[in-house]
Amino acid sequence: MRQPSLHQNIASKSPVQQAMRLCYLVDDIGELNASILCQYKAAGLTSIQYRNKDKSYSKQQAEAAHLFELCQTVSLTFFINDHVELAARIRPDGIHLGQEDMSPFDARKRLGSDILIGLSVENREQLEHANDNEHIDYIAASPVFETPSKKDTAKAWGIEGLQFVVSQSYHPVVAIGGINLSTIESVSSVTPDGIAIISAIRDATDPCSVISHFNSCLNDDIHKGL
Repeated sequence: MRQPSLHQNIASKSPVQQAMRLCYLVDDIGELNASILCQYKAAGLTSIQYRNKDKSYSKQQAEAAHLFELCQTVSLTFFINDHVELAARIRPDGIHLGQEDMSPFDARKRLGSDILIGLSVENREQLEHANDNEHIDYIAASPVFETPSKKDTAKAWGIEGLQFVVSQSYHPVVAIGGINLSTIESVSSVTPDGIAIISAIRDATDPCSVISHFNSCLNDDIHKGL
């Protein structure tokens, strides 16, 4: 079993660490197109996760397939949130599971070994269980801060809690929840392997500038740790 590790430079990051470094969670594809995603990637975005539980299965399938095609065009890693059967049909690069979703064991059996599997952890007990789980590729500390983007979240980890997760996890750690221009520096200071963003990018007047700032903060703290 892999033990917790300290800083790695960018070149030595594993494929999952590189993919999850700066992830945009998309709940409405809106006017996203290849040109926009190419600009986001140039600013530092590394992956897209599609999450929309309110639309019909057929609509989710159509949107996810379209977004996956766009991501392939610009070489962004593509994840689907929660929906294992949708992932089985579309075959994205990865899937992210919550604690109430299909188990990582069953998801791995359904999807095979070539799809990345992430798991949200909301407390220390779940972190301990995740450390013993060989079927996941990364975990998400969720939420780091209270967030209006998701109303069914557990108590926030906070920065000290995130630092604990980073120090104790046997898997790469992604920070999610309430990460914005005001909180990114405190989040990046404890050097998670990646961050996942929703409203800070979606609602920005200049999304590329926001992504670039997040990317700069992540770079600064990686270099401080070398």
